[in-house]
Amino acid sequence: MIMPTAGSQTNTLPISHVMLKPRGPICNLDCAYCYYLSKERLYPGSGFRMSDDLLEEFTRQYIEAQRVPEVTFAWQAGEKVADRLMTGRQYGDFLIAIFDEWGRRDVGRIFVQIFEVALAAWLGQRPGLCIFDQTCGTALAMEHNGHLYSCDHFLEP
Repeated sequence: MIMPTAGSQTNTLPISHVMLKPRGPICNLDCAYCYYLSKERLYPGSGFRMSDDLLEEFTRQYIEAQRVPEVTFAWQAGEKVADRLMTGRQYGDFLIAIFDEWGRRDVGRIFVQIFEVALAAWLGQRPGLCIFDQTCGTALAMEHNGHLYSCDHFLEP
């Protein structure tokens, strides 16, 4: 995928994933633990809505850039990801229970991202999720206005 960079140059990057954020940091849930809500300050006066033209152009370019038989899209726009905070031990126990169930009944039928990318990394393949990769920057985030970032976790106002 060819992406514009500062200074109007282009670089060919091995893009593994783009998280599309059509509403930016606006969220109807307003969870206290959310790392992303503070990013609203980066866009003063914004309506926080991706235009149909931008969405259509992104979709076209993203599909054209893929070299796989199935194209996957990822959206983030206000879904609740956790009902409560939990300890690392509780989260680990939860993942083990889900992994065991997935391994017994669902491998090859149901995609569980964290297991699939961990397995890819273990097999020496590019995992496609930056927390499992050797370097960060190939799993991008596109804001509602078309700004593209290498990682939304490190973007702060």
